[in-house]
Amino acid sequence: MYAPDAVYYECMGIFAKYVRRGALDPKDARKHLMDFRRIDIHTLASTLLMEDAFELALQYMITPYDCCYVAMAARYGFPLLTADERLCHALAGTRYEPILLEQMQ
Repeated sequence: MYAPDAVYYECMGIFAKYVRRGALDPKDARKHLMDFRRIDIHTLASTLLMEDAFELALQYMITPYDCCYVAMAARYGFPLLTADERLCHALAGTRYEPILLEQMQ
């Protein structure tokens, strides 16, 4: 698995959001974070993706954060897998079109 280094911040943010909403116990969130750390993810510094991500954000009106993933997939020729339906919609029909995770069965 490959991702920009921001993937760790995204993961923390998601777990924190679920804890704040009462949907996840803090103890369980901590365990999930430790489990996530054990996944073998090859990361690339987001600073190396900034220029491409910025241009993609301007062109497709999506967040620079999301565009880091798009830029990395495009740069290395990887398919972009996401659960973000809005991102899929924004990039539908482009050379950057992601694969929605729920479609992978």
